[in-house]
Amino acid sequence: MMKSIFVFIWLLPVSAILFSQEKDPQNITEAARVFARKGDLNNAILILNRGLEYDKNNLSLLKDLAFYQFMKKDYAAAMETAKPFALRKDADEQAFQILAMAYKSLEEYKECDRMYKLALKKYPKSGVLHSEYGELLWREKLFNDAIRLWE
Repeated sequence: MMKSIFVFIWLLPVSAILFSQEKDPQNITEAARVFARKGDLNNAILILNRGLEYDKNNLSLLKDLAFYQFMKKDYAAAMETAKPFALRKDADEQAFQILAMAYKSLEEYKECDRMYKLALKKYPKSGVLHSEYGELLWREKLFNDAIRLWE
């Protein structure tokens, strides 16, 4: 009985936030960030998934979802979430960055390399992407290529 009361009290603020957000992606994002800052990634992910029920193509919500999955160390889920949106025309540098982090964590270096090349075609002046791709190449012991990217 005590467990069910505890669960009810614990889920009450989550459900209140979910129902009060009125399907606004900005409010959903902020509510998820509040939970993430507290270290409650499960509820942050829950809120983002609920928000995606209303707007399944919202890039901001998808990026946050993949990032929180990554932070939760659910790298496979982060990769599966990030793969489709990183290939979209409106994908930004951060979208590629999140996918790359998942690939690196899963040690899928060939896919990560391919993704960085694609990202750098789209964002050739991105310092972040050049730096992180350099780190990948350095890890693969391609020192000259890594240094070239960093320069």
